[in-house]
Amino acid sequence: MPSIIYTDYYLPEKFLSVKEVMENSPELILPDNISLDSFCREYIEQSGLDKITVGDREKSIEVFKSLLTKFFETTDILPEEIAYVFFTDPDNSIHSINVNIASYLREEFKFSKATVFYLKQGCAGCLSAMGILNNLLNKNCKYGLILSSSFAPSIQKRYQKYSIWGDAQGIAVLSYESRVNEIADWYSLSDGSTSYINYNNIQIDKNSDSRIVLIRKGVDVIKHLLERNSLSTQDLAIMLPPITHYTVYSSVWAGLLGMPRDKIFLDNISNGGHTGDVDIIRNIKDSFTKFNFIEDSYVLLFSIGIENIDTSYQTILLKVK
Repeated sequence: MPSIIYTDYYLPEKFLSVKEVMENSPELILPDNISLDSFCREYIEQSGLDKITVGDREKSIEVFKSLLTKFFETTDILPEEIAYVFFTDPDNSIHSINVNIASYLREEFKFSKATVFYLKQGCAGCLSAMGILNNLLNKNCKYGLILSSSFAPSIQKRYQKYSIWGDAQGIAVLSYESRVNEIADWYSLSDGSTSYINYNNIQIDKNSDSRIVLIRKGVDVIKHLLERNSLSTQDLAIMLPPITHYTVYSSVWAGLLGMPRDKIFLDNISNGGHTGDVDIIRNIKDSFTKFNFIEDSYVLLFSIGIENIDTSYQTILLKVK
């Protein structure tokens, strides 16, 4: 089984406060008799979000070069052994006119045998790529590289109602031969019901809470993956979700999944904001640095990607070796 053998990421040193984001958001409608300062204090307390990273898209190639240089310097893997490269956000793949980041890096680092793919799955892009690589890698195609980047197009777009968009970049490497953090199973679900409803002009209850519907589907996806491996949430060492909202995961998700909140890794929420699919890279690296997981324990990776109006649910079960 393929394994996740390496993760690393970059967080910019520049930050925005929650208040700076909120006062520039056209989406924010303050409740009656609530000041912006009061709203921000309550939002920080409930979400756990504090400082939001702000990156420079023009420096994204140099950041990836630094991350990749470090990877090759600290491993015995050769560039020509990389069989596949996934760039998980096509919207951020163009650095400037006629410069495609993944293609440039392929030439710069001499990934001479690598096929490059662009995957548009929103915040679930990294897990989607990992799942696909789980099926692609073999003894002749040993290594797959994932390049992830998160850049908000403007400060006005950072507030996402239930989270705030921060900037970051990350890489992950999967190996067919290494037996470390094996992918025991991958399960994904695509939900295109919104497109179907809109095209056919189907009337729906506009008062229903779309967020709880999304959460319940996510819970079902997680339980399906565990049940087909004869496991339950009680068998997990930890769950690594997106870096979005502390209270939602520690209360709602934990309750629906029937698992203690301390088994959901939420340490990164206060630092940087929700950094797209780089979240999963950050959480893998930092949780495995913080915890000494025992051999044969299980770690669950989970994310939800929303592209335009439709949703992708992705979950991976890792077995620690």
